Order: sequence, then C-alpha cells, then structure tokens
Amino acid sequence: MLAVSHRSVAKAIGLTLLVCGTLDICDAMVYFGLRFHVTPTRLLQNIATHLIGRSAFNGGLRTTMLGLALHYFIAACWITAFVLVAQRVALLFQYPVLCGAFYGLLIFGVMNFLILPHTRNPTRLSHDTFNLINGVLALVIFMGIFVALCNRRFAPTH
Repeated sequence: MLAVSHRSVAKAIGLTLLVCGTLDICDAMVYFGLRFHVTPTRLLQNIATHLIGRSAFNGGLRTTMLGLALHYFIAACWITAFVLVAQRVALLFQYPVLCGAFYGLLIFGVMNFLILPHTRNPTRLSHDTFNLINGVLALVIFMGIFVALCNRRFAPTH
C-alpha cells in the first residue's frame, strides 16, 4: 500500500498563516506595548485606520477586530503568494532561509513604499532606528524565513 501524503498547498497556507501571522502580530503587540505602551486594541485599530481612516480609533471592538482581520488577510495574501510560487520555483524549497529572508525584505519594501503610503491613513517609513530594526527583522524572520520553512514542512514537495 502506498503512503498517503499529508502535505497540501491548502494545509501549507493555513498552518503557515496560523503560525507566522500570529507571530508577526504578537511581535508588534509586544514591541509597541513595551516601547510605547500601546495597547493591543490601539495597535489593531491603527491597522484598521489604513482601510477606513482615523475614525477606526473610535470604533471600539468592531474596528479592533477589523484590524486583526485585515492583518491576517494581508498575511494570507503574502503567504499564499509564496506557497504558490514555491510550487513552481524549486529554489524556494532548497534554500528556505536565504529565500525567506529576501522575501521578508520584499514584503517590507512593498508594504512601506508602495502600499501604506496610499492608504486612508498614509504613513511614511519611520526614521526611528529601533522601529526600523524591529520592522525589518519581524518581516524577515516571521513573514520571510518562517514562511519559507513552514512551506518546506507542509507544502507538497517537487
């Protein structure tokens, strides 16, 4: 009898989103909570401001949950893109740490230079060194390297 593979693209995307999306938002909550005393509610509402504007800060639980949903939606888009491309580009399976690190840098660049400046609450790249370091490292590690490693673990192999 042939062994049944427990790997699938859907499983790779779902589990990677659960792990990496959660680590990424937890990093933001811990960093901004410790450094600037920003509550998780305020942080998630700030994410929602990019979709609906600054009124999100007055929306209570609804806009807090909108910010969380938006975070996971954006993470799901980036994770899905990586997993689908990795099905066709063997290099992403072979060198997950290196490719994942570059992917995290790509995410940082696209989000900060192309997407966030054009939202309802446009933001510019922070000039605060610690914010930059945390922002880059969080995306390189959690949305880059960890995504690539989870993909290698859960997605079908070539």
